[in-house]
Amino acid sequence: MEIPTENKAWTYSKHGQPADVLSMSDLPIPSLSPSQVLVEIKAAGFNPVSYKAMKTFPSFMVKKPCVPENDLSGVVVASASTEFAKGDEVLGIIPAELQFKTGFGTLGKYAIVEHAHLVKKPSSVSWEQAACLPLAGMTAWDALVETGHIKEGDRVFINGGSGGVGVMAVQIAKAMVGEGGYVAASCSAANIELVRSLGAHDALDYKEFAKGDEVLGIIPAELQFKTGFGTLGKYAIVEHAHLVKKPSSVSWEQAACLPLAGMTAWDALVETGHIKEGDRVFINGGSGGVGVMAVQIAKAMVGEGGYVAASCSAANIELVRSLGAHDALDYKESDLSTQLATKYPVAEGKGFDIFFDTVGVQQLFDKCASYLNQNGTFVSISGDLGTAGEIAKTGKDLFMNKFLPTVLGGVPRKFSFILMKTSKDKLLKLATLCDEGKLRPVVDSTHDFNNVLEAYSVMMSGRAKGKVIVKGPSSDFYPSSSSPSSSSSSESSSSSGARIIH
Repeated sequence: MEIPTENKAWTYSKHGQPADVLSMSDLPIPSLSPSQVLVEIKAAGFNPVSYKAMKTFPSFMVKKPCVPENDLSGVVVASASTEFAKGDEVLGIIPAELQFKTGFGTLGKYAIVEHAHLVKKPSSVSWEQAACLPLAGMTAWDALVETGHIKEGDRVFINGGSGGVGVMAVQIAKAMVGEGGYVAASCSAANIELVRSLGAHDALDYKEFAKGDEVLGIIPAELQFKTGFGTLGKYAIVEHAHLVKKPSSVSWEQAACLPLAGMTAWDALVETGHIKEGDRVFINGGSGGVGVMAVQIAKAMVGEGGYVAASCSAANIELVRSLGAHDALDYKESDLSTQLATKYPVAEGKGFDIFFDTVGVQQLFDKCASYLNQNGTFVSISGDLGTAGEIAKTGKDLFMNKFLPTVLGGVPRKFSFILMKTSKDKLLKLATLCDEGKLRPVVDSTHDFNNVLEAYSVMMSGRAKGKVIVKGPSSDFYPSSSSPSSSSSSESSSSSGARIIH
C-alpha cells in the first residue's frame, strides 16, 4: 500500500520546557502493521500530560525523538485494517504509554494510529471539536460512569468544570442524571456562564472572595452554637457558602440587615407560600426586621395585578406604605382579626392567598378562615418562648394548627411553621433585588460597638422598625470595661428598621 514517506512534526529529544526542547523535524514514516492506520492530521488536541511528561520524564522512559500530544482528528490516508478506508473522517487517540514506547504522537502532518483507537468523526462536530474529545471525554466517562456508577437522579459536583475534562464531565453528568438529578461545578467567575450553558444547574466561583472584597453574610445559628463563632466582634470566621458580594447600592448598615431577615421572608413567601404574580398577601408585623423585607419581596413578586397589605403601629404606617404595601392596618386601633374580617372578607373575593405572621399571634390563625382564601397558606415564624409554660403552649398550638382535623375543630386552612434555611442562592437573589431597586433594607438605629447593651434594649422593646445595627469596633478600640458607655450614638431612640453594629 503506497503511503507518504516523510512526516513533518514537532519533536523533542531531551526533557525540559516546551520552549526549550521542541523543534520542527522531518521524520520517516514506517510501514503500517495490520492493525495500524495512517491519518492526515486536521487538528491535534492539547492535554496537560504532554508538557508535564516533556519536562519531567527521563530519556529512558520515552523513545526519542518523540512527537508530543495524543488527541487527533483527521482523514485516513492509508489503512491496513478493513474498518477504515482512505478518505474516512476520524477522531482518536494515541495512548501515552504507546506514544512513549514508539515516539508517535499527533503534533505533526501525519500520525500512525492503532485502528482500535479510532472512530468515525460525527458530522455534527468540527475538526477542532473532534480533537477535544478522546482523552478528556474518556477520562470524564471513566470517572463518572465506570467508577462513580452515575445513574438517574444522582447529584454530581465537578471541581474544575471549565477545563478540558470538566466541560466533558458536566455534559456527561447532565445527560446521565436526567430531569431528577442535579449537576454543579466550580470554575472562575469568567466561566460561570459557559459552565451553566453546558447544563450545570449551579456554578461556583472558586476565586469567589479575595482580600479587600466587600461582603455580606450570615453565621447560621446551628453553626454558631457549635463553634462559638458569632458576628459581634471585630472579626468573624464565616463559611464561604454563607457569604456573597455586598451590592454597591446598599450601605454597610443596610447590608447587615439583609441575611437572616431577608432569607426568612424569602422562605416564608417564596419557598413555603409559593408566591406568584397576582397573589394577595398580608404580612402581620410589616415594620419589623423580617416584615420590612417581606413587604418588599411580596410587592416585587405579585406584580401589578397583586395586592400587599400589612399590619403595624400608627407611627409606622407611612414607612410600610413607602415600602410598597397597598394598605397598612394599625393593629392597636382595634382587634386585628376583626379589622381583617371586615375589610378583606373571603366571601366578597377580597381574601388573601398568603398570610405571613412574623409576630406569632395564635388568634390570627384561629380566625383566618374569614380573610384567608380556602387554598391559601398561613405561614408563621414566631411564638411565645419566654417561659417553660409559654414554650409548651406554643408547641401545642403549632401541633394543633397543622394536624387538628376540621371535623374536630381545626381551622380549615393550610398552616406552616418554618425555620429559615441558609442558602447562598437566596442571598444572591436578595442582593439582586437590592441592585434592581426592589429591596431596601431598613435600619432602625445604629449603635457604636461599646453601646451593645443599648442596642439589645432597643431590639427587645418590640418597637424597632426594621433592624437594629451595631458598628464593628474601630482599629483603636480598647474598651475600659465590659459595660456600655453612658453616652449613645444611636440615631434613633426608637427603632425603625434593622439595628446594625459595625
